[in-house]
Amino acid sequence: MIAANYRDSAFGTPAREPGNAFAFTYFAARPIPRDLEPGANVLASLARADEALARLNSMVTGLADPFSVVEELLLLEALASTRTDGIWVSREEVLRGEAGPAATSEAQREAVQQVIQHVEAAKHAFTLLGDLPIMQRIILGTHAVLVRDLPDPPRWPGEYRTSPVWVGERDATPSNAEFVAPLHDELPALMNDWEHFVNEDGCHYPPLIQAALALYQFETIHPFMVGNGRVGRILVNLLLAERGRLSHPVLTLSTAIEKDRSGYHARLQTVRERGEVEPWLTYFLDNVIRAAETATATALSLGACVSGDLD
Repeated sequence: MIAANYRDSAFGTPAREPGNAFAFTYFAARPIPRDLEPGANVLASLARADEALARLNSMVTGLADPFSVVEELLLLEALASTRTDGIWVSREEVLRGEAGPAATSEAQREAVQQVIQHVEAAKHAFTLLGDLPIMQRIILGTHAVLVRDLPDPPRWPGEYRTSPVWVGERDATPSNAEFVAPLHDELPALMNDWEHFVNEDGCHYPPLIQAALALYQFETIHPFMVGNGRVGRILVNLLLAERGRLSHPVLTLSTAIEKDRSGYHARLQTVRERGEVEPWLTYFLDNVIRAAETATATALSLGACVSGDLD
């Protein structure tokens, strides 16, 4: 990571581990800012996103049998979220995999299993939310379900990482990676701040702004060796449910993000490098609009089919 590409900001600063002659530059994240004042463009997107989310929630909760619709939306989100993380598998392959071991290769079987476990992880998280606030116990439990029983590289289900991680080309090192996450020694304080922000002093923000900031920070902390983005996007649905905006985990955010994966990572990186959060907030909200509208149309179509079957 090249320190000159980063400026000191409210979100963090480039740093090197003191006293280590072999230290590399990494991003020392700061606690999530509690005093942001979104500009006009963000507020305009927020109003449209709130309306789209309300329509989606109303559509799903108004169905006579919402659960089959929720199942399908969870599957669509799992497919898109795993593709956003570079794991490609089709809906048909997953449905065949649920019926039995029909995949043609080990890599395909693993991809199918990752989608199935994503659905299970989202359900697990939402079930725990009925008894617990959004705490680290839920995060660790969700990750454990998401990556359990998967082969190398090591994934350590339900455990925070104990070594550095970075984002870049396949052969990147910390010295030339685009981004190096905070050192693992900094994870406890950063995750405690994240938990506090989500449950307490971040609740003065509108729910979708709070969710956008929480997702940014989770992706930046990168607490796990793998699965950070997938867990982070599951947590968006949990936060919106906790704030009373969703009754079911039906915001298929990844279906919008996967169409512009480079934009997703670029907006996150803009916050880290320049401390400019508004492009990320606008990007997040605009994708909430697209995802909510798509999910609403899907729910309407599936709801009609279910109603027809009942008739």
